[in-house]
This record gives sequence, structure tokens and C-alpha cells, in this order.
Amino acid sequence: MRILITGARGMLGRAVLRACKARHLTVAATDLPECDITRLSDLRVWTHEPLSAVINCAAFTAVDEAESRRELALAVNRDGPRFLVQALRPLGVPLVHISTDYVFNGTKDGAWEEEDPTDPINFYGRSKLDGEREVLDYELGTVIRTSWLFGHGGKNFVDTIAGKLRAGETLDVVDDQHGRPTSTPALAQAILKLLRVGGRGLFHFCQPPTTTWCGLARVIAQVLDLPAERIHPTTTDRFPRPAKRPVNSVLSTAKYSRITGRPIPPWVENLKEHLKTPS
Repeated sequence: MRILITGARGMLGRAVLRACKARHLTVAATDLPECDITRLSDLRVWTHEPLSAVINCAAFTAVDEAESRRELALAVNRDGPRFLVQALRPLGVPLVHISTDYVFNGTKDGAWEEEDPTDPINFYGRSKLDGEREVLDYELGTVIRTSWLFGHGGKNFVDTIAGKLRAGETLDVVDDQHGRPTSTPALAQAILKLLRVGGRGLFHFCQPPTTTWCGLARVIAQVLDLPAERIHPTTTDRFPRPAKRPVNSVLSTAKYSRITGRPIPPWVENLKEHLKTPS
């Protein structure tokens, strides 16, 4: 296989690149400035060689910033996938695109299925939903929604909390938002697995078990052998932010497990590995 990775210098892109190299796959990896997915001309340069698949890890992921930079969020999260489809459709090359739990409004009692109605409550979620639609309109398109990503090579909740705990801080952490953390190495393996089995359409991938941001922070403290008592639960309304967050963004992964025949490892083991491995 020869795989093109866009957004290869980001947190997920780096993990996908490492996973491809570990499997001895031939990879072309690109990112800004040499390849801007919002420019069709750039994409055509990178897709002129024969490809087995393209994995799009490029995204505008600053959730709060998207509220004030809507044109840029749409350019990257909607128009970028559209241009990728335009470049790949004549070539018949599969495209895997990464989306988010934030396409849901968070009001469901239970895990969100792929077929559940979408209703984003912030602009980031709306821009990602627009991008999903572009890819799902492509017969060789695959969209993977994920949640609460952490990994090396990018800003994330796990590293932020770990840094504050190591500095001796006492933290108030939101305890009324529920979701499932996902490590970038685990997601990278899931992407390659779906490619191998020819999975097309829409999938959810995140790691069990369900927790809250406060629950995750306490596990981080335990892994670091630091006092979890320094983490105090609080509510979302105590931390007003430009973008609303869904109360429940737990994704059901039953479809992924059914298609791949592969159990999903719990995030705790990946968290331990992440915290003990230098970035």
C-alpha cells in the first residue's frame, strides 16, 4: 500500500505516520506549508502519483477559536474534504477522514450511534459535520468520528493536566461532561484496520470506559503517583467559554467492532504509556 497522510505534523498525523512505518507501508506525509488542503492545486500535486489511500488528519481543531474564525474553520473542515474528494474521485482512491463527537448536541441518554440525528451546538461541530457530508458523498469515503484525543505532538487535556499536577497546582475540573478518551496511537491502528477490511461509510471509534474530565484528571494523577485529592469536581457553568460543549458525547463503537472483529483496548493502558514516554 502507498498511503498519503495529510496533516502529518499534527498530533494524530504523527501517530498515523508512526503506525504506517511500523507496518512497513509506503507513505507520503505532508502538511502546511507544502500542502494546504484548502487549495485544490496543492492536493493535485500530491495525488499525481499512484495511491492506495489518503488519510486526512488535517483539521481546524480549536473549538473556542472556531466561534470567531468561522471562515477559516469552514475552509479547513468543510472545503478541505471537498477538495480532497474532487482530487481523488477521478483516480478511484479511498479517503479516510476524521471527525468528532461534537456533531451531536449531547442530550441523548446513552451512547450515540452512527445513525443518530446530528445537531451540533458549536461552530466547530457544524464545520466538521459539513466536512463529513462531503466525504460521505464519495463512494470510496470513510468518516471516523472520535473523541477526547490525547497523544504526543499537540496540545491536549492529558498533557495540560499532567503539567499542572507536576507543578503542584490544585485544580477544579469539570465533572458534568461525559465522554470516552482516545489515544492517537489507538486511533491510528483503528484507521489502518478499517482500511484493511475495506470499511466504507461512517464509523465511531473511541476507547472504553466512559468518564468525565474530572474522572480522567484523577486517573492522570494516579498514574503520576500524585495526590488525586488536589483535583476538585466542578460544573461546566463555572467555566464559561465561547463554544458550548455537549454534556454527553459518548460514542457507540459497536459498528466498528462488528466490521473489524477487533476489541477496543481501554484508554487507561494507553494513558500510562503516553505519560511515561517522552514526547
